[in-house]
Amino acid sequence: MIVLQLLKRWRNVQYDRRNGRRPPSVMMAKLVADAANHTEALFLELAHQAGYMRRVIGAAHDAQQKVHIINPRCEHDILTDRWPGSFDEQELFVRDLDRLIARLTELPKSDLGRMRGILTELFGESPTGAIFESYTRLLGQSIASGRSMHLPGSGRVLTAAADVPAAAVATPTHTFFGRPRE
Repeated sequence: MIVLQLLKRWRNVQYDRRNGRRPPSVMMAKLVADAANHTEALFLELAHQAGYMRRVIGAAHDAQQKVHIINPRCEHDILTDRWPGSFDEQELFVRDLDRLIARLTELPKSDLGRMRGILTELFGESPTGAIFESYTRLLGQSIASGRSMHLPGSGRVLTAAADVPAAAVATPTHTFFGRPRE
């Protein structure tokens, strides 16, 4: 599942400069599976999963307990037996989740430059750079070929024909430097 990969990538970026154990991947996989498939878009699923993970771990923390996740296939297998080692470790991850949720909330309201900054903060420079290069190349091709639409006054460019608002108009075909010469 892509959302689990994104959450693990985000966790790794958070812990790259820290000492101590990372929240276990197997625990994250269990929590993602518990709350899977409640949305229709990748971004919404990521936000949903981050919120669910925050609620589960935060509820244990608020109750002054360490989170306790059991393998559903084997009740003797405790997925959180080594993490968190302390309430401080757990609180740190709860704060990380709070920041993740705040950044995800900010993302749709941001321009491309701010989006790139947020995504770099969350997932690292390499994956974010590759995604933005791909996106701008596709967007440029779509605009240059006349296969895009835009919402006047909003700055939004739409490249898919599905779910295009009635107010959208075709973006005039042009090159990066303006209209082609006649």
